[in-house]
Amino acid sequence: FQGSVDFVSLSLQYHCGNETDFYKKLSEFQSIWKDKDILIFSLKVIDCASMKENPFIPVAAIVTAVNKEEAHMLGCDVNDFLDYLSEVLRYYSQILKTNTLQENADAVLAPRSSYQTVWEMFAEQSESERDSFLQDVFPSGFLWGVSTGAFNIEGAWAEDRKGESIWDQFGHGGHVHMNQTADVACDSYYKTSYDIYLLRGLHPQLYKFSVSWSRIFPAGTNETINSKGVDYYNRLIDRLLDSDIEPMVTLFHWDLPQALQALGGWQNESVIDAFVSYADFCFSTFGDRVKLWITFHEPWVISYAGYGTGEHPPGITDPGAASYKVAHTILKAHAKVWHLYNGKYRSQQLGKLGLVLNSDWAEPQTPTSSEDVRASERYLQFMLGWFAHPIFVNGDYPDMLKAQIQEVNQQCSTTVAQLPVFTEEEKSWVKGTADFFGLSHYTSRLVSAGADGTCTPGYESIGNFSLHVDPSWPQAASSWIHVVPWGLRRLLKFVSQEYTGSKIPIYIAGNGVPTGDAGDLLNDTLRVDYFRQYIDEALKAVKLDAVDVRSYIARSLLDGFEGPVGYSLKFGLHHVNFEDSNRPRTPKASAYFYSSVIEKNGFPSQALGRSSAPVVFDRPVPSKLPNLPASEVPSKAKVVWQKFSSQTVFERDMYFYGTFPEDFTWGVSSSAYQIEGGWDADGKGPSIWDNFTHVPGNINNNHTGDIACDSYNKVEEDIYLLRALGVKNYRFSLSWPRIFPTGRNNSINSHGVDYYNRLIDGLVANNITPIVTLYHWDLPQALQDIGGWESSELIDLFDSFADFCFQTFGDRVKFWITFNEPNIIAWLGYGLGTFPPNVKDPGSAPYRVAHILLKAHARAYHTYDDKYRASQAGVIALCPFISWAEPKTPSEPRDIEAADRYLQFLVGWFTHPIFKNGDYPEVMKWTVGNRSELQNLPSSRLPVFTEEEREYIRGTADVFCFNTYSTKIVTHSTTRLKPFSYEYDQEVVKRVDSSWPSSALTDHRAVAWGLRRLLNWIKEEYGNPPIYIIENGVGIKTKSDVDDNARIFYYKTYIDEALKAYKVDGVNLKGYNAWSLMDNFEWVDGYDPRFGLHQIDFDNPNRPRTPKRSAVYYAEIIRNNGILLPKEEEFLYGEFPENFSWSVATAAYQIEGGWRADGKGLSIWDKYSHTPLRIGNDATGDVACDSYHKIEEDVEMLKSLKVSHYRFSISWSRVLPDGTTRYINEKGLNYYERLIDALLAANIMPQVT
Repeated sequence: FQGSVDFVSLSLQYHCGNETDFYKKLSEFQSIWKDKDILIFSLKVIDCASMKENPFIPVAAIVTAVNKEEAHMLGCDVNDFLDYLSEVLRYYSQILKTNTLQENADAVLAPRSSYQTVWEMFAEQSESERDSFLQDVFPSGFLWGVSTGAFNIEGAWAEDRKGESIWDQFGHGGHVHMNQTADVACDSYYKTSYDIYLLRGLHPQLYKFSVSWSRIFPAGTNETINSKGVDYYNRLIDRLLDSDIEPMVTLFHWDLPQALQALGGWQNESVIDAFVSYADFCFSTFGDRVKLWITFHEPWVISYAGYGTGEHPPGITDPGAASYKVAHTILKAHAKVWHLYNGKYRSQQLGKLGLVLNSDWAEPQTPTSSEDVRASERYLQFMLGWFAHPIFVNGDYPDMLKAQIQEVNQQCSTTVAQLPVFTEEEKSWVKGTADFFGLSHYTSRLVSAGADGTCTPGYESIGNFSLHVDPSWPQAASSWIHVVPWGLRRLLKFVSQEYTGSKIPIYIAGNGVPTGDAGDLLNDTLRVDYFRQYIDEALKAVKLDAVDVRSYIARSLLDGFEGPVGYSLKFGLHHVNFEDSNRPRTPKASAYFYSSVIEKNGFPSQALGRSSAPVVFDRPVPSKLPNLPASEVPSKAKVVWQKFSSQTVFERDMYFYGTFPEDFTWGVSSSAYQIEGGWDADGKGPSIWDNFTHVPGNINNNHTGDIACDSYNKVEEDIYLLRALGVKNYRFSLSWPRIFPTGRNNSINSHGVDYYNRLIDGLVANNITPIVTLYHWDLPQALQDIGGWESSELIDLFDSFADFCFQTFGDRVKFWITFNEPNIIAWLGYGLGTFPPNVKDPGSAPYRVAHILLKAHARAYHTYDDKYRASQAGVIALCPFISWAEPKTPSEPRDIEAADRYLQFLVGWFTHPIFKNGDYPEVMKWTVGNRSELQNLPSSRLPVFTEEEREYIRGTADVFCFNTYSTKIVTHSTTRLKPFSYEYDQEVVKRVDSSWPSSALTDHRAVAWGLRRLLNWIKEEYGNPPIYIIENGVGIKTKSDVDDNARIFYYKTYIDEALKAYKVDGVNLKGYNAWSLMDNFEWVDGYDPRFGLHQIDFDNPNRPRTPKRSAVYYAEIIRNNGILLPKEEEFLYGEFPENFSWSVATAAYQIEGGWRADGKGLSIWDKYSHTPLRIGNDATGDVACDSYHKIEEDVEMLKSLKVSHYRFSISWSRVLPDGTTRYINEKGLNYYERLIDALLAANIMPQVT
């Protein structure tokens, strides 16, 4: 049929951005019609708006493609094309002046390579256009990630049977900056939980890490498998998946087992099979959970730096031969592993496999120089094409690279570069062996043509290019990285044009910038700017250039060991203190920035409005509390003391393992004045604590809360920590003067409202329930000026504030606390006067203030109940402070009454009116009333509620919330009548046991067992309501307590006692909150006591937050929902092997007796036991169990035990009385013969000592 035509007419449609598909179809066409002339009678160019600045690019590409297989183009009807672009008319009029198109191809219609196409596409961009910022988001499903490499962070270089890697030897050989090594690095081998903690804070979708080959196969082969190394990676993978983070696992990130390097490393092709065996093991072991695999990370670096320049191990300097040989081996190893996965694992595991190639962008130094343009393209082909072209194009090296090496070798008398050759079979084997294109990119280069004639092997001389940078490009701490964001967009377009098209997705698998080890290590604005600009260029590539980019992975999670420069360059989003053996990790500004980019999926064009979607987090279900009678004196809760007083210390302190119910809520707490700072920012009014702290001498070290933790300016940072902890709730308080600067609703500060809206929205977006306290001690100073809580006017004013908060935040806040520790407000603020407002009236003011606080609470409760509960469905309560009271002598009724009285005065003061009968406890009324009469007062100092008020107050809480830290030992005391005092009214003496562990606060000793008893008391006293522990924690007086084992012990023991109360005692415990999220301003003690799960550096204006060990520990408790039995203590069920031996043992002297029977000689134990005072109770073995005369009975016992063996000993002196064979005691010998025969007859094997 082909012979019957002279030419072929062809209609072409060229879609810009889909060139790969066009070339493929055209290639299929030309393979059939390769010897025929072609007339293009219709040429349509579609979707090429971006080419308008150079309309010749598509035409050049089409002509190149048509002529690729030596087909000959007769001509082209340009009518359709002219409809698209009138400029082409001028272009074709020039062509028509010549005899043939081909004659002018070089001058006019030179075929455009992918590089030229991309470079010309951007060449005319103005600087402002190039650097403009695109406000937009990435497509839904875009994957955000962060990366590390095993040798950079793991440490434990020789532990648990790990084999030596080439990096271990390199470091130990003194080849690294300041002789540093990766022996410990970030210690991540022992800090899986810590690293997962940081990842949860960052919340990426991917974590790219590498497996250390020598940790799994210490000698590089599967002859020895290190199970502990396998366990480490299993644990890491499982924990990632637990945290909804997908593992992306690199098989080889430069750390070859030294045992394989001894065989020649990647220059020896036998390493291919070792790598395949290692990969096979990883796929079979981890592939059920790992769905993204990378064979090699940056093989160019391995070949160039390891075998070319020798900067990396194995330190070989052979750029002309070894470098190319290694690349060849790596490509074949990669292909073999891809085919292994494809053939053996893909169908079951459904994963993807690729590799990560690093590349700079190459920009011509002189844009008008065609030589520099070609040199730039050569540079890209030598760097990227070297590996990408065989895999993504045709199974072979790029023509440009082959031609250049051939040219260099021809110019020189000796072979400068030896590029291995793929066989045809190898080409087809290598081609197409990647499911995605992994790209890492850090910087760009200006490239010029090199000087011809250099015959010394070198990367630049072989490639015939020279590398430069623009002096205006900002330089990073590393000399090889300059900040050139726009290079990334161009590189992505080139990769898409040259390699991937629309068929293969691109994963940006490495991008970041190092900072040095001097200056501000945490406020890394350079890195923030770098990420902002580079990520935005990736966004442009996706949105404007239609490049199929699916992921962005930042380098790196942590500062780590950076090869030859050691720890001097820092790529981490988290700072690691390598001077501290604990290797504490602190999020940098870049971590918070990147987490915010992840959360927003890019750079949305405007601030997104608050979601109107319903709040989906767990919340308590309001339930009407039962009507309870007034407490008796002493209360019936005395059964708690009776129940626990008989416990031994061992029983009391024994650990209990188990979990809380699924709906149990774990959280952390803070309060506005203690963390927010911004004391006068954005229109906030002064509070009583602002004024109090500004008076010298009021606070330890004259500290203030003016800045505190600066949380007012660090919403994202705080949410990062909360997300890392994995909490279900966050209890914080609203600053009344931040919302109403004067305390009244005629002055609303919108900036303050915005702050709390941002915080609440951030919590809700992360499924963290806000528990909001309306009043945590920071009264607007303007309201203190009218009398503060001694004025009943505050009842209405507090209600107005509460009403505004319910209305403004209640669509998202479902758990409200009116007052935090009202008993502390009344006593320390108005009794002792150590807290503002400094009122020192211990006998009357605390009672008056408490009276008003109770009424204010009830008013706010009823406002919520009447106006908001139906639509918002939340709960509301108040939160007293409670210390457990242990009677000094539990058997002494007066001490039990004293302990009960102490609790009624401390907590019943507020909870008895609410949870019982609307009135104060009887014991309080009786004691204060009697003492007031003895003090010759006309009436009780304790105010009286009217019947109406009692009814109004009773039942005004949906749940029982409280804060607790410690325990007191209480005994009865007849206290003095003057001066009048709430404290004396209790008629008790409180003390602590000096053996209880102390803390930063003298009255906060750790007494965990007190919590269980307190929870039981609440259950008995108030009818087992839903109970929430809102604050519990321990303060440590130190500047740095990252390694806070004492705090871990506190939490472990206190939470365990709460678990006992729930599991064993049936306490209706619903939640537990640790105090506190971070170190903060601890009232009159300033910043000395550290209560935080996160350490704050108050000397640093950026207030960096570093997770302590307790934070990681608490996160584990939350994850486990309790305290699980340690693995090593779990009971294992199963059977022993069939041939397992069960035996029982004795010894002759201990059971035989017959010490002088039938000629037995004396043994040393006969003599010893017959010596007075040697043996307890003067016992001897003369008769013992009389087994010498009871063989039958003993064998019957053994048969009933069903043992298979019996171990006994022979008495030397029974067989040889004098110890020698001069005389053998036949009767003694006969005893053992009879015993052995009887055992064998019973099918019991003797084991004889």
